[in-house]
Amino acid sequence: MQLKTHIFTIVILCLTTLGAGAQSDGRIFLSRDQGESWLRADTGFPQDESVNAMVLSVNHVVLATEKHGIMVSSDGLKSWHPSSHGIGNQKVNALLVYQNILLAGTSANGIFISYNQGNSWEPSSKGLGADLTIRCFLATTSSILVGTDNGIYSSRDLGKTWTMTMHGVQLNTFTEANGKLFAATNLGALRSTDFGKSWDWIWKERAVLNLSAEGTKLITFDVPFGKVYVGVDYGTFWMPSFDLPYTQLIFRITPASTPLLISTWQNEFKSLRTTRAFRYDGLPEKKSFSKILVTPYGILVAVSADGC
Repeated sequence: MQLKTHIFTIVILCLTTLGAGAQSDGRIFLSRDQGESWLRADTGFPQDESVNAMVLSVNHVVLATEKHGIMVSSDGLKSWHPSSHGIGNQKVNALLVYQNILLAGTSANGIFISYNQGNSWEPSSKGLGADLTIRCFLATTSSILVGTDNGIYSSRDLGKTWTMTMHGVQLNTFTEANGKLFAATNLGALRSTDFGKSWDWIWKERAVLNLSAEGTKLITFDVPFGKVYVGVDYGTFWMPSFDLPYTQLIFRITPASTPLLISTWQNEFKSLRTTRAFRYDGLPEKKSFSKILVTPYGILVAVSADGC
């Protein structure tokens, strides 16, 4: 199975609390029955820590943390161990697996690369200059894109060097649909039709926290006003979809599954297309889980840094 089939197609919009029914505490939880029940999976993981990103690299699950650098599980999620040689215990915001290499984006020191499943790391920020706050990555068929506090950069040599393709925007996330790339920024939404070499504005109404692609439609959630906006024809035209009186999280369990909506006030996962609830038994009360990953060992959820 290809790597991309393991990873959630995910849009993290904002989740203040799940409010689930169980009382167990913990930072990381695992479901082996498609979300019907959940068990703690944080042996060896620091209990004062939160997770900013998670990826599957061969048989290793790699987590980016707020205060402890990189944590890795190489035994099927039975335990975790620090793996920060060369990168240290700094804040890591983003992770990417690309052609058997791992890339980690930090909050102040640029990009680090690992060629051995995260056992050791080396800096690789040539071309970024002083723009060293990394926020997100995206892999295309021919390049790697990175979003920073001040622009978008592209690498065509496996992350060894970087070239700026968009200046003056703070990146929140990337997404892709049918060969077109999209970027959510502090100034609105961007689109690229040439694999990130150039970008055009498709929406500049307000800051866009995240984007989800659904066929030819783009979906974003306007947190301050509680509206879902839909961009039809790959964001050419935008319109409000429906009002929501609560903060939420929209994601897919797999790329082929229907979109799911977490309704915090009802304490359950709900599908946008059906009424069947996605079970949450075993998740603790009053804790936000907004990092989600499908692995060969089960569905993994973890606490994020700020719940959004």
